[in-house]
Amino acid sequence: MTPEAIDALFEAQTAAWPDLDRGVESLERAARRAFEIRGTRVDAVRIPHRVVSTTAPTDPAAIRQRPCFLCPENRPAAQTGIAFGPDMVVLANPFPILERHVTLVHREHAPQRITGPSGVGAMLDAARALPGYVVIYNGPRSGASAPDHLHFQAGRSRGLPLVERAGGAVDGMLTDPWRAVLVVAGDDPEDVEAGFRRLMSPLAARSPEADEPRVNVIVTFEGGRWTLLLFPRARHRPAAFHEGRLTWSPGAIDMAGLVVLPVAGDLEKLTADDIETVYREVSLPIDAAREILAREESS
Repeated sequence: MTPEAIDALFEAQTAAWPDLDRGVESLERAARRAFEIRGTRVDAVRIPHRVVSTTAPTDPAAIRQRPCFLCPENRPAAQTGIAFGPDMVVLANPFPILERHVTLVHREHAPQRITGPSGVGAMLDAARALPGYVVIYNGPRSGASAPDHLHFQAGRSRGLPLVERAGGAVDGMLTDPWRAVLVVAGDDPEDVEAGFRRLMSPLAARSPEADEPRVNVIVTFEGGRWTLLLFPRARHRPAAFHEGRLTWSPGAIDMAGLVVLPVAGDLEKLTADDIETVYREVSLPIDAAREILAREESS
């Protein structure tokens, strides 16, 4: 898997698969707004084709009642992919948010878990194969619309404000008044993975009843160096979503500063106060994130 292979995949698939062609065209026409909030840049985009993913029910009962759309027998007949290692296949995403948006799908129907054998190590491998891209993980309780099937996403990194800001970051934490982001960086993948697992351990201890703590993860690889951004989450969806005021269900891309809104009118009425409120609601409190980082640094 290389950026050139993904270019070729999109060229072939947009010619053969009308749904993907429409999705790419829709993304190109998407309306956008930019915000400056307390010195932090946040962008927002209206992408109507994301409505199914944004509003997807992800409770266990709903998942049991629908076929897994990532399993090969349930994918569209026109959708083809390219191999990534022995365990995964790379598919063009017909509902893109990013340029060259792909989904990296495990060949087996295994639960969405980043702590498993095909977890963060596979993300690091994918990022190394795709310079200029972000590799994304949405946890099963933090934005994944298929929590029953292990998958990552990837796309070109431009347009994600926090990723641009994190270039050259070192181990530690990036903060805004409303959001904490834990950072693991380095040129040795084993060290990066070990640092990530040390951060995940106290997060898991905070939610022992769950198979995995609420997290989103973004990995990049530039100049021979990985940067892993870990977004610890307090909840999946904000009050504005449940009350019908904003159809905004943040995943990793949103947490990185690109607010994705599928419903007409939401982009126009969105305010800086809305953005700050939602980030505060869905993010682990900054003091709690600092405690986790301090524990990792003292270990």
